[in-house]
Amino acid sequence: MEFWVPGKAAPKGSLQPGSGRAGRKLRESNDRTTPYREMVRDAAHRDMAARGVAGTWHGAVRVQIIALFEPPTQSDAAAPTTRAVGDIDKISRAVLDALQDPRRTEGMKAIIPDSKLINDDAQVVDLIALERYGARYSAGTVVRVERLTDAELRNSGRGWGDYALHVVDEQITRWGR
Repeated sequence: MEFWVPGKAAPKGSLQPGSGRAGRKLRESNDRTTPYREMVRDAAHRDMAARGVAGTWHGAVRVQIIALFEPPTQSDAAAPTTRAVGDIDKISRAVLDALQDPRRTEGMKAIIPDSKLINDDAQVVDLIALERYGARYSAGTVVRVERLTDAELRNSGRGWGDYALHVVDEQITRWGR
């Protein structure tokens, strides 16, 4: 599966105490995280439906994330390394959390059983995550999720670097530099 999430990626922040019964409700410290996570979840579910994927995947998976950002107008930096962009590990956490989010019924009232893409982010045994500047019109996130076979897992020590470079070249070419 592979899908595109338009817009600026949002890193997952820390959970903060919020309001609620007895003050026990937690909320994201970054106000952009929840809407971004919902966009990733919705894009994953649309791709699942388009590909006829029914039910939650179990077993080992590989996830590739490429977060593209608008290049700054006042800098010649080659990569998005500022705090304003967000750490790639925290962007990855937001994406992986979204892949575990189930679909809900109209009005978001009830969870649809067996509608997550993956059951738990512990299933992710290969994670490739990149931050790059893209063209101004292409800020967004490319997410690819693949099931891994036993044969792939047994051979994962051979040639993984070549594979990773191939994926990067393919995605950067596809979605913009």
